[in-house]
Amino acid sequence: MNPLIITLIIVGALILISAAIAPGIIIPYKVSKKVYVKQFVRINKEKWARECSDTTNEEQVIMFNYSLKFFDENKDKHQKLHLVNDGLNLYADYFDFGFDKTVLLCAGRAECSLYALFYAEPYIKAGYNICSIESRAHGDSDGKINHIGLKEYKDVLKWINLLHDELNMKEIVLHGICIGSATLVYAVTDPSCPSYVKSLTTDGLYKDFKSTLVKHIKDTGHQAFPCAEFILHKVSKDAGVSALKLTPYNRASSIKIPVLMLHSKIDKFSIPKKAQETFDKMTNSPNKKLVWFDKGAHSHIRINNQEKYDNEIIEFLRGTHA
Repeated sequence: MNPLIITLIIVGALILISAAIAPGIIIPYKVSKKVYVKQFVRINKEKWARECSDTTNEEQVIMFNYSLKFFDENKDKHQKLHLVNDGLNLYADYFDFGFDKTVLLCAGRAECSLYALFYAEPYIKAGYNICSIESRAHGDSDGKINHIGLKEYKDVLKWINLLHDELNMKEIVLHGICIGSATLVYAVTDPSCPSYVKSLTTDGLYKDFKSTLVKHIKDTGHQAFPCAEFILHKVSKDAGVSALKLTPYNRASSIKIPVLMLHSKIDKFSIPKKAQETFDKMTNSPNKKLVWFDKGAHSHIRINNQEKYDNEIIEFLRGTHA
C-alpha cells in the first residue's frame, strides 16, 4: 500500500480517537473546575461571610440564630482576637467567662466563627472560655482558598499558642465540625503541638476527604471519576501537600491525647463505616470514645440530640481532665 495512504489512514484514525476521547476529558475537567471554584475558592468577601451559609436549610438557620443570640447575650465577655500567619490576617471570637481553660472551636467549610458558637454551651458548663476561630478565607479573615485543613492546621497551632502565651490559658481543648475536625486532627498530631492541649472532640470526622468529595460530586449529578481526581490534584497543589496522604485516617494512630468522636448513623458525607475505621486506628489515644447518634444530618447532630450531645462532652471532659 502507498505510504501516503497509510499515513493518511493513521492520521484519520488518531483524529477519530481524539474526537471520541476529548469529551470524556474536557467535560469532567469543566465540571471539576466549576466544583473547585464553588467549594474551595473565595471569589469575594461576600462568600463565606459572617452570615448563615444556607438560608434554605431550616436547621441551619435555627443553629445560626442561636449563635447570634449567644453572641448578643455575651457581648460583655467578648473580644476580637487577631494574629498573622502566612501573611494573612486571621481573626477569632473569644468569650472570657473567667476560667483558666478554653475550648477552641473550629467550624467546617463555608462557616464563619459565629456558626461554631452553637457548640459553646456544654463547654461553658464544664468550665471553659470560648474561642471560635475564623479560618482563612472565611468571615473577616484574609485568604482566597480553603485548603480543607491541609494548611489551616498551622493557623490552629498559632491560635493555641496565643491562647496560652497572651491570655494565660493553662489548658486548651479542641472541638471541630467536619473539615474543622480534620484540621484539628492534623494540629494535634503535629510535633509542635504543645502539651497543654488536653483533648479533642470531633463532630462528623471523615476518614479522608476524597470519600466526602465523591459524595458531593455525585449529588450534583456528575460522575465522580475523574472529577474528584482533578479536584484533589488542584487542592494538593495549592496546599503543597497531598490530600490523599494527609488524612485523618493516616494521622489517627499519632493522636496521643483523649478523643471524643461524635457521629451520626445517617451521615451521608462522613460515612459511618469509615468513621469507625478511623476511630479503631486511634490506638495511641489514652482515652477514646465514639458516640453514635440516630438522628442528625452531617454537622447537624447537636440540634437533633442536644441533651445527649452536651452531656457526652461534659462527662468526657470531667472524666479525662479530673
